[in-house]
Amino acid sequence: FDFPSPISSIVKRVCYFDHSLSFSSILIWYFVLFTLCSSVIKMGEMIITGFQSRCYRMKEWLRAWRFRD
Repeated sequence: FDFPSPISSIVKRVCYFDHSLSFSSILIWYFVLFTLCSSVIKMGEMIITGFQSRCYRMKEWLRAWRFRD
């Protein structure tokens, strides 16, 4: 069972990329990437929720200002 040649060459390049890349270093890289992605997602969520609450406050303020007269 053989892959088409471009796919097999890519797989070989990925799997046998460099024997100095040990399993632990690959795990460390995955961990670093995962933590980076999760922190970026958390920051985005914080920014979005802060923006939503600010918009809500703005709407409340505008409503109060409109009914002030």
